[in-house]
Amino acid sequence: MIMKERLAAFVVDSGVDHTDLGRWSWYLLEGSPGHRTRVISAYAPCGNAACDTSTVYQQHMRYIWEKGLKTNPKKMFADDLLAVIRRWRKAGDRVILMMDANENVLDGNMCKQFKEDDIRMVEAVHNQEPGHGPKTFFRGQQSIDGIWVSTDLEIISASYLPFNADIGDHRPVVADLTMRSVLGDHINKIVPVKARRLNSKVKKIRDEYITKLESSFKRHDIYEKLCAIQKKATFPAAPEVAEALEKLDRLIIELMTNAEKGCRKLRACHYEYSPEIKALLDRGHAYRQLIRMQSEQLRPRMNVGNVKRFAKKCGIENPDSMGIQLLVSEYRACKEELKRRMANAPWLRKQYLSEKLQEALDKEDEEAAQRLKDILRTEAQKKEWRGIHRVTKPKGVNSVTKIEVPQRGTTENGGRTVRTCTTKESIEAGIADEITKRFGRADSAPICHGALFDLLGYSADTATATQILDGSFVPPEGTDGPTLILLAEIARIWSKIGDGEISVALTLEDYQHYWRKVKEKTASSFSGVHFGHYKATTHSDYLSKILALKLSLISQTGCAPERWARGLSVMLEKIAGIALVTKLRAILLMEADFNYHNKLIFGHRMMNLAQHHGLVPEEIYNAKGKTAEDAILQQVLAYDIARQWKRPLMVASVGASQCYDQVAHAMASLTLQAFKSRQSSVLTMLNPIQSMEFYPEQVSENRRHSAVVRRTRSKD
Repeated sequence: MIMKERLAAFVVDSGVDHTDLGRWSWYLLEGSPGHRTRVISAYAPCGNAACDTSTVYQQHMRYIWEKGLKTNPKKMFADDLLAVIRRWRKAGDRVILMMDANENVLDGNMCKQFKEDDIRMVEAVHNQEPGHGPKTFFRGQQSIDGIWVSTDLEIISASYLPFNADIGDHRPVVADLTMRSVLGDHINKIVPVKARRLNSKVKKIRDEYITKLESSFKRHDIYEKLCAIQKKATFPAAPEVAEALEKLDRLIIELMTNAEKGCRKLRACHYEYSPEIKALLDRGHAYRQLIRMQSEQLRPRMNVGNVKRFAKKCGIENPDSMGIQLLVSEYRACKEELKRRMANAPWLRKQYLSEKLQEALDKEDEEAAQRLKDILRTEAQKKEWRGIHRVTKPKGVNSVTKIEVPQRGTTENGGRTVRTCTTKESIEAGIADEITKRFGRADSAPICHGALFDLLGYSADTATATQILDGSFVPPEGTDGPTLILLAEIARIWSKIGDGEISVALTLEDYQHYWRKVKEKTASSFSGVHFGHYKATTHSDYLSKILALKLSLISQTGCAPERWARGLSVMLEKIAGIALVTKLRAILLMEADFNYHNKLIFGHRMMNLAQHHGLVPEEIYNAKGKTAEDAILQQVLAYDIARQWKRPLMVASVGASQCYDQVAHAMASLTLQAFKSRQSSVLTMLNPIQSMEFYPEQVSENRRHSAVVRRTRSKD
């Protein structure tokens, strides 16, 4: 039995029958608090004492003999299953039983007991279609397979499917139940984000957005204000410059979000548009409004003149003279015609676009013709890939609507007790506690406390930081071995880079080159200015120049906007149905322009400088033309060589959780100061361990500590 997609999020427990004979397994679903439904998959044994010893019947007989029971497999199965279901039903649980009963689903001795008052279950197929039903085993004579559901569950439909040799020798049984009856009315739901009005791929929408934004920028003199700030820009920036840059950033964000609101109207798009379908829909709406107008209590609330004009526009003549019975009759006829035409809506849509394309070709309007060709091709590809993804890429894991927080103490089975959080407030509090601990582990690094921290400070902007870089720093007494090695490595890398510097200025070409390549659907930006905004602005040199200049000023002055300090933490299920907060994956959605700034300065320019000085080891395959497949191939070849030479080989895969607190925070503060003071590339900001060299005297002096560093080096 498999629970997948949406149902997987509501699984709270699972199990099998107490004998471990594989007679049944079950899942417990809980949607609304207290609304519990158990889904059981069961197999009733059949046979007799003359059966072969390898059969399920004989396996059950051996269990009976070992336990000294006075029963047989059939009776034991029926008694145990009915007892379990009675206990669950008494507790108020709803039950869905999918079973090969090996007896008639209506008249069998066990199946008849499902109808009793203490169980109250019906077989879904026979409840929908009375009668004895077809045989469900290909050599049998009667229905022995079925789906029994509690009477308080709503059955939409149920059926036996035809025999299929690929599936098995029994007919498949299907039943469709309402989500409301299975999971309850008040299910916790994640409110989806509002649809984006801006789509940079659609030229009409993009041009409207650019026009509105350019007009707003010119009206508020954004470019002139940025140029004025640039003349006063220094590092560190004066307080008035920082304040002016922050105000201007807020204004730019406000103008960008306002421009998106007016770039297009959102439409529901419940059908594929064509003039025929639109005309029928409008006609139905007109009839419905006329019917409402006939009601005296609704008439004062309506604009009668607009209703009549709309009706005449839809081809309804003399709406005043039509009685309510005639209107209802015409409305029903219109709905029937709409249902019939709606089946052909895709074809009508394609025909309509083809006619428009032919008109454009006849008029030699190349721009309109190309646009219509793009629409036809895009819609055809969407339909094709939607079908492919429906089969090959089903829905991913569900949104987290509850979490389990580990508590002190253990359960009877030796596991840790957990507290289940189901409300918005408790879920957010539990996640906040876990994230705080998870991302605060770096504070345990020696460099983050003690005498060394007092000398460096939180931002590493003291004279000590400069001494560490030039190699003249004398560590305080008691500094541990790994920290000494890291400090020596920082100085070595700094001396090797020498006067190598990178530019922190952004040009119009840099801005447009990056944003034209990004995926617009990428989630980001708590402020609401998503990737689509920046991607659309690349089609305007004026807007690109302004936004590139703003980012350059942020880099040159060190005055990051306040919104860069805020992000959205998202918790995702690694395994469907596992809601333990310590097992959830945490990701942080940063502002889109902040993400771009980091990629350009640290991920591109600093990395290129590090590679130029030979500070990036080849074995990490972080270079142009290298792929993950290259690294895997080398790993496989190394395994093959070790096996052929019969040499010992050890591979350590060390997770980030084992080395994060020892490296990341310790290096970030130092390299931040280095970046501020010289605006140059420091490899330690990227990955200090992978380029580290070990010296014999250090290893002999600090053998235990350097071994820790070596293990860290082998990660990823």
